[in-house]
Amino acid sequence: MNRKRIYLTGAMILVLQGGILLDQEVQKPYSYKFDQGVGECLLTGVTVDQAWSATVKAMMILKNKVVTADKASGSLEAEHRPFGAWNYGITLMLEQIGADVCITSAIHKLKEQEHGGGLGDLIKASNKEIYKAEKKVYDKVVELLYGKVEK
Repeated sequence: MNRKRIYLTGAMILVLQGGILLDQEVQKPYSYKFDQGVGECLLTGVTVDQAWSATVKAMMILKNKVVTADKASGSLEAEHRPFGAWNYGITLMLEQIGADVCITSAIHKLKEQEHGGGLGDLIKASNKEIYKAEKKVYDKVVELLYGKVEK
């Protein structure tokens, strides 16, 4: 009888330990921070070249038009001008910080449509929507570097 109790207690301890280990949050190799119109994405274990490549690809995938890009200084400016929706511009700065890369971004509404106004001027975007677009850029960069993004 004692032996069964010992085995049962041991099994319960193992199950509890396993549950505790599974419940612990896995440290993600990236983090985001947004504060008053400026975003920051910290990517761990990548080079600035890898982050640059992923950022340019992310811009293309998200249908953002790269306006200026200077890999040497780590700066990139892009615009998003879909027909019949709100437009925004985004400025990104990439810098290597030890073994990590920091991408700093600023996003803003574009005041006028490329084709002289129209439907897009009638559709107003809230700041919340604009910051969602900024997060989309970071999510795409992270996906290209590390795989699927956890929501």
